[in-house]
Formats: sequence, structure tokens, C-alpha cells
Amino acid sequence: MRIIFILLLACLLTQHLTAQVESPRKQLPQKEVKEGPSSKKQIQAGMASAINEMNTQIADLENQLAEAIKNKEGEETIKDLRDQIAMLKKQVEMMGGLGKTVSGISEKTFQQAGEKEPLVPKKDVTRINMLPDKILTKEELTLFIKQVHDQVERMIPAEEKKEALTIYNETKSKYNSPDITGNTASSLWMIGHSEKAIYIMGRACLDDMDNIDNLNNYAAFLTMTGAEHAALPILQYLNDLFPENSTILNNIGQAWFGLGEVNKSKENLEKATLLYPNHSMANASLADISLSEGNPSQTISFLKAALKETYDPDKEAQLSSLGYTITFEDLPPLNYPMKNDPFGLIPFMESLPEDLQTDVNDITPALKLKSYGKGVYNLNNMLVNARKELQEKQEQSAKKMAEDAQYRNEILEALSPGYTLGAAATRIRIKKVQPVQVTGSIDDDPVEKIIASCTKYWVDSVVTPIKRLIIPSIDRATGCASVDAATNAFLQKRNEIYSRGVRHIKKAFIRNSYRLTEWIKYMLYANSLDKPPRDIDDLAYVLIGEMERTKGKSLIQNDEYRDILRFVENSSAGFKTEYTSVCRQRNQIPDPNADDLVPLVKSRIECEFRKKVHPSGYYKFELVCNTIVEKTDPKLKKRKSKNRLGSAKSAVPRGPISSRLPLLSYGPSAGLNDYEMEFIKEKPAPLNAEDKDPSQFSLEYDRWGNLIGLNLQLNKEGTGLADPDSAESGIDSRWSWNAAGSATKGFLNKLLIK
Repeated sequence: MRIIFILLLACLLTQHLTAQVESPRKQLPQKEVKEGPSSKKQIQAGMASAINEMNTQIADLENQLAEAIKNKEGEETIKDLRDQIAMLKKQVEMMGGLGKTVSGISEKTFQQAGEKEPLVPKKDVTRINMLPDKILTKEELTLFIKQVHDQVERMIPAEEKKEALTIYNETKSKYNSPDITGNTASSLWMIGHSEKAIYIMGRACLDDMDNIDNLNNYAAFLTMTGAEHAALPILQYLNDLFPENSTILNNIGQAWFGLGEVNKSKENLEKATLLYPNHSMANASLADISLSEGNPSQTISFLKAALKETYDPDKEAQLSSLGYTITFEDLPPLNYPMKNDPFGLIPFMESLPEDLQTDVNDITPALKLKSYGKGVYNLNNMLVNARKELQEKQEQSAKKMAEDAQYRNEILEALSPGYTLGAAATRIRIKKVQPVQVTGSIDDDPVEKIIASCTKYWVDSVVTPIKRLIIPSIDRATGCASVDAATNAFLQKRNEIYSRGVRHIKKAFIRNSYRLTEWIKYMLYANSLDKPPRDIDDLAYVLIGEMERTKGKSLIQNDEYRDILRFVENSSAGFKTEYTSVCRQRNQIPDPNADDLVPLVKSRIECEFRKKVHPSGYYKFELVCNTIVEKTDPKLKKRKSKNRLGSAKSAVPRGPISSRLPLLSYGPSAGLNDYEMEFIKEKPAPLNAEDKDPSQFSLEYDRWGNLIGLNLQLNKEGTGLADPDSAESGIDSRWSWNAAGSATKGFLNKLLIK
């Protein structure tokens, strides 16, 4: 399942390292589009080209370094050149490791990965003619679903049916709930057991024909396995009850898409996007239709809308093939919670002493500032040593990632969709340095920018005004008390300016802390673990330690604390001189001990975000920051999906079913009698993207069955889930599936409807 992902990773890495952007194509394909790498030789050639370019850059930088050393340029310049050389050498090493992996993959695998498929299927008149010529009543729909289920039962392998029946009976015996039976089918769908999922979902519908979620999900599963003609009567029945629901409209559009009825497909998919403009599934199919019609600019618009809902490297590759390079603004937000100031930078910034000496008879504030300065010096040395140790561990991990394919795959398996999005965002951020004024996006090196802003304020509002202050020249013959009084007056004015400046920069730092938090969040999610957890039970313990190391990579390697250390040291450097009274003999001033500032630096960053999803007794997964750990029943190993898996919305149930009815998700339909209207009021429509319960979240799978998107709803501060109680989604949660369109016929396309 991961081979294609590794190939895409290699392609994207090659593209990223060479930093080449394709120019827009003048002529675009009308009938076909290339979905992946076309040959092993092309991949290897691209990687070789990237390595050659990096080696050229290394040679150039080494020449610059030699000149810098010869000319005795500043230490910072020499250090920066050495760091750039080291980084490029690591990238060459990793690319070499990926090259070995590619060499071990057969040419056949590359051909399969790069196979072309038609964008839009041909119109299937035979199956279209099987459709009923009216919207079915509930009684007619019951008979229809029974007929479809009987057909499915005959078509799936006997072993699949036997195992599915066992799971169905176990679930029904234990829970006796069509909701939970349907959720069991959904969980099997997630792990690639599509035959079992369709069989059990059909039984769940027949157990309770009033269960709207199960009806919608059964239709979505049928659509994605090739039985679009069996799905449409169910969806049309639901659409008559709930005419303004993007989930139902998308599923109708995808069913018509699979039947090759392009106009009806567009009509319903466009209705879905009117309700929710960034509907990922609907926009993706509209993009295929648009490209097949020779409209590349509209295709780009649809793909960008789909990408805005869920980042997918495949969507980015499609956009790139059309000549469009995505920006940070094209990406969806990283909707994972994180508390403000996760690195604890604010407490350290606040540690800067606010008071200077104001009385010649009390040198305590001056000694305190000296003590603080020593503490800054010692802490800086500690961070430098820690940085060296962390760099060594990082190099070891990078080398193992490059050379050990099994280890690399274990790491990839443990990473959540948050990692994929974070990595893409930081990659794009590097290309486009944001100005300080930008809000709503991650800055590049925000600590440096905030420090630069504070430094300018400090020079203009503290250092320069204090330089203008002078101690009045007083003849000592007038008495030492007069001299001391004049000195004290100077010290008090100096302290007033200094204290006001310190308070200002502390407030400014705190005021801008949201920028730091957002930047840190992306950097943390973009960093992979050095060792994946073994299982869910091991996750909580392993991750905390690994996040500490991940924090070290981002925090110490990027010198955030050291930037602040330099700032506070420079800010206080000119204010450590002790002023003593001229009225008394000056005693030996003690050399103060250094302040212990190490406790202010977080030694570890706790992972405060956890989301448990338990859709059935046969499958569960847990998100912990940038990792995901899945656990399936030992008898049900996860499979590579034979078909598209689509996307799903889920919400935690809240009391009586009528109390969790989505807003505006249903409306009166012509011809409904009083009984049917009462039924609508009691039953919720399928969950959708436009009407969200606070507990609702969504997930999305790519064309190979990999989980690529998991979007959560956060509180307005972004520090936690919008509904804290939804941190755990149990087996009674609601699930509503959105079908994905495919031009490839699924195995149920020969299902007969009489």
C-alpha cells in the first residue's frame, strides 16, 4: 500500500530539492491525465538530476566558505555557510537512500502506479435503463434494497460473506442497534474490507429502514464499488426527504458520474458546492469533468477548492501538471489544537528584570542584573551543548530513514494527516517568506522578527533617551549628599525609562505570541518521530519523549531561545554598573552567583492533544499530536482498498435523536403527507460540511485508501476541541459518507436490477 506513496514522496522530494516549477502547458489532454510516475527510469533520472544539482551547490558553498575563512569574515557568516553545506549533504544522503529503495522496486510496479485512466466514464445506457422511472416509496425502497442485498450476497466471495455474517451476528447480538451495526460496516470500509462492509450495511438498512445514515452510507458504498445504478434510487428517495443536503447531492452526482451521465452529475455536484464551496469529493469530480471538456482554468479552480478542504499530494501533483504552483493560502488550516506558547518562551521573556538601581546606598538591583547576566551566559552554553547532542541524534535518524526501508515505512505509518499538511505548509513557507504584518498564516522565523521589532523599540525608546541623560556636575565641596542626590535623580530617571521599556517589550512579546504558537504548531507537526510507537498502549509514553526530541530539532536547532538570550543580554548589558555613595568608603562589591534560568526552559513538551475514534469493536484509531495509531481485530488485517473510500463526517450523539438535527439540513418537499413530515422532524439528515454539530469532524482517503485528511473543529482560541467531550468518539457516533467518483468500474457494476 505504501509503495506508491514512497514513489510520490521521491517525486515530490526531487521536485522540492531542485526547486523547479513547470511552466504552464499550452496544450492539455482532453481525454486522459497522467496520475503518477510513468517509469522507473524517469524517477531515477530525476533523482540523479537533483543530486547533481545539490552537489554543485555544495561545491559552490565550499568555495564561498574557503573565501570567508581566508578573508576572516564574521563567525556568523562562516557558521551559516557550514550549516548550509551540512544540510545539503544530509539531503544528498537521504536522496541516495531513496534511490536504493527505488532500485529495488520492479518496473511493473512503476507502470501500474503510472497507468492512465479515462477522466470520465462512457455513458452506460444499459445500467441507466435499469433505474426506476419514479421516486420510490418507503415500502418500494424496502423491496428494492432487499433485491440489491440479495444480488450483493451472490456476488461477493463465499469466505467474505461467511466472515461478514459472523461479524453481523456478533454485533447484533451484543448491541441490537442498527446504528452500531452500520458503524461496524463503516469501520470495515475504512480498513479495506469493502465486501464485508456492503454486506453488513445492507443488513443494517433492512433492520431499520428509518435509519437515514445507514441508507446514505449504503448508497455511497454501492457507488464506490460500481453499483451506481443500485445507489441512485436510494439517494433520490433521501433527496426527496432532505433536498438541501450536500452529502446527498454529492452522492447523487458521483453516482451519475459513474454511469457516465455527465450533465446530471455536474448538476448535482454543483448544487453540493453551492451549499459548501470547498466540498472535496464534489470538486474533485467536477475537476475531472472540466478537464475532459478541455477547460483547464476551471479545472484548476475546482482542484484548488478541493485542496482547501483537505491537502492531498495527489491534488497538488494534478495542479502542478496544469502549470499551477500552490501557495500557503491554498492549503486548509491545520485544525489541530495547541495551547498558547507551547515552548514556554513567554515565561523566559518575562524573566528580564524590570528595575535598575535607583539609590546609591542600595546596589541590590545592579547585583541582580549581574546575576541574571551570568545566568543567561550559563543557559546559552547549556543550549549550545544540547544542540550538538540533538544534531547527532537527528543525523543518525536521517541516515537510518535513508538506508532502512522497513524503519522508514514504520515512521510513515505512524504519521497522521496533520504531519502531511504541516510538512507541506512548512515546505511552501520556506519558498515564500511572509512579511511581519501578515496575519492568519505562519511567519518565517517569527521569533527573529518579533525580537527585531522589540530591538528597534529598545534602541529608539530606551537606549537613545538614556544616552541623553547626564549626571549634573556638582562640586564635591558643596557636600557629598548633594552629589548623591544628583546621582539618585539621574538613576531614577534612567530606571523610569528602562522599566517602561521592559514592560513594553514583554507586552509586545505576549501580544504576538499567537504568531509563535501557530508557527511552532506547524513546525512540530512537520517533524516526524525518530521512532514510531509500538501500539496504542505504548503511544502515550513514547510520544512524549519523542516530542521532546522533535521540539529540540525545531527549538534548539533554530535558536529561538538563543535569540531571546542575546536580546535580553544586550538589553541589560549597559545597566550593570554599580553606583555607590561618595559619602562613604566604597567596600569590595561581591561577585554575585548566576541566576538559575534553566528551569524556565521547558525540558519537555507534553502532547496535550488526543482524539480517540472507536467506530466499532473491530477497528479503532487514536490521534496524538502528529501521530496516528490504528488497531484492528487480529482476524481483520488492514487491506489495500480495491476501490475509492471517499470521505466521512462523524459526530458524537447528543441525547434524543431529534435534538441533534443539523440546521437547515431538511426542508418540506412537495407531496409529503403529515406522517412523512413527522418522520423528517424526528430523523436527522446525513451529516454534512455546511451544518456542523460542535463535535463533528471529517476524514478523507486518497485514491489508494490512505487516510490523508482529518479535520477537527476547534474552539475560537484554537487551544482545544470545540466540544471537549468529543475527544473520544465511540461506537454509537454518527457516520455519514461522501462517495468519491471514479472512472474505473467497480466489481459490482454487473449487479442486476429487475
